[in-house]
Amino acid sequence: MNESRNYNNDHGAELQKILDEVENAGQVETEEKKPVIEPKTGTKRDVDILNLPPRKEVHGNHNKRTKLKISGASLRLIFVILILILGVSFYLWGGELIDVINRM
Repeated sequence: MNESRNYNNDHGAELQKILDEVENAGQVETEEKKPVIEPKTGTKRDVDILNLPPRKEVHGNHNKRTKLKISGASLRLIFVILILILGVSFYLWGGELIDVINRM
C-alpha cells in the first residue's frame, strides 16, 4: 500500500512540474517566431506565427484552371456512347449523309 501512495505522489509531482512548465512558457514568450529559409535566396527570415493573415486572404487569389479528372472506365463509357450515337445516326440518315458528302 505504501508503494501505491508513493506512485501517486510521484505521478502528481510529475504532472505539477509539467503544468508549471507550460504556464511559465506562456508567460515568458507571447509571440513565437520561427525562422524560415526562403528557397530562392537561401536567407532566413522570422515569421510571426501568431499574426498570420487569414487563410482566405492567402489562398483566395490563385486563379488556376479547374482540372477535370476522368477515370478510365468513364472514358470508355463516353467512347461507347459516341460510337452508339454515330451508329444510330448512320442507320437513320445514312443514305442522306452519303448524298450530302458526294455533293460536296
